Amino acid sequence: MGGEVGGDEGLDHSAMGTVAAFVVVSVWGEMGGGWVRVGSGWGGVPPGVFASGIVPPGAAESLERGAPLVKPARLGWPEWIRLCDHGPARPGAFCTCRAIAAEQWPIPFFLDSLAPNFVDPETTDQGKPNMRFTLAESMCAADNYIPLAIAAEEAGYTSFTIPDSICYPEVSDSKYPYTPDGNREFLDGKPFIEPMILAATLAAVTERLRFTTFVVKLPVRNPVLTAKQAMSLAVLSNNRFGFGVGISPWPEDFAITGIPLAGRGKRMDEMIEIIRGLETGEFFEFKGEHFEIQSIKMSPAPTKRIPILIGGHAEPALRRAARTGDGWMHAGGDAKTLNTLLGRLGELRAEYGRENDPFEIHVISMDAYTLDGVKRLEDMGITDAIVGFRNAYETDTTTLDHKIGTLRGFAENVIAKL
Repeated sequence: MGGEVGGDEGLDHSAMGTVAAFVVVSVWGEMGGGWVRVGSGWGGVPPGVFASGIVPPGAAESLERGAPLVKPARLGWPEWIRLCDHGPARPGAFCTCRAIAAEQWPIPFFLDSLAPNFVDPETTDQGKPNMRFTLAESMCAADNYIPLAIAAEEAGYTSFTIPDSICYPEVSDSKYPYTPDGNREFLDGKPFIEPMILAATLAAVTERLRFTTFVVKLPVRNPVLTAKQAMSLAVLSNNRFGFGVGISPWPEDFAITGIPLAGRGKRMDEMIEIIRGLETGEFFEFKGEHFEIQSIKMSPAPTKRIPILIGGHAEPALRRAARTGDGWMHAGGDAKTLNTLLGRLGELRAEYGRENDPFEIHVISMDAYTLDGVKRLEDMGITDAIVGFRNAYETDTTTLDHKIGTLRGFAENVIAKL
């Protein structure tokens, strides 16, 4: 679909109205190449399957399946308008489908009439980023994940976090960095599904929801196999994967995987560079301090760069996010500490000349639970609010029905009112 098929000069608007009883129009997130698809049907088409299309005269022989693609700019439409075939959308986009009667054609007529109802999924009228919401529901029973992901997508959440933990050592002197006393016992016996497997499973039962690892302990893994997993997940999910990564706080993770603890920061930097090189789908070779890889190519490659989001509060983590990351993931804490971290992150991004580059900032904040608080977070430049509705450090006694009811209540009272 990268090439130009058909064109607006061949788009016979009057003929279309006589072919289909209706079409489905939606506000859709960023499209590959910024194309518009013209299609007919009730929607509900599985991801990757094109709706049966209305093919303008002369274009049929150029198409193997589906409908013609035209650049929306040629018709004077915003880049984020498309005619909906219910394929997966970009994370953060909202698909608000509308059935349009045939007599409402031609297209420019009803687009002009509906224009006030369309909202760019990326920005508000003032040009500030709209807050996106990520549901954090982890360390729960394995059979909770699928219904929770489906409910979150239906309720309007943008993303769903995927935690990572390899094992729980029986004996350890390590302290957990994000509890007040360093206690790690809350992790004992908690169910952790391998993150790539869980993300792929949930992507298969959703169409728009994004899955963000929070965070994968990158240095204890093999970079080539990790790249293959991440690329495959991005392809199968239609780019609905955000790769949150960090350095494990547990020396035991390094010991059981046979990887030296020393040099873990440099190892992680090299792994990010390797993933970046391989995800292009072109031949790539690498020679560094920790890894040496002959020239190889991996297929299939995702159609978009996989967002790599760096987790951690320490100076090296902030510097890594500013230098090489597509975003930063906050692990929680009080408002004063968050302000300090954001200030330092801004300084570092400016130091590396990346202050104007697209950059995601995912935070855990009590401000995310009120309308006024969300606006404060938006003013701080935060793009994604991570929200949860129970204490994950405690034993999960909440029923699935209660979890779904709670996430829907928040969506109705906060997300829908922004």
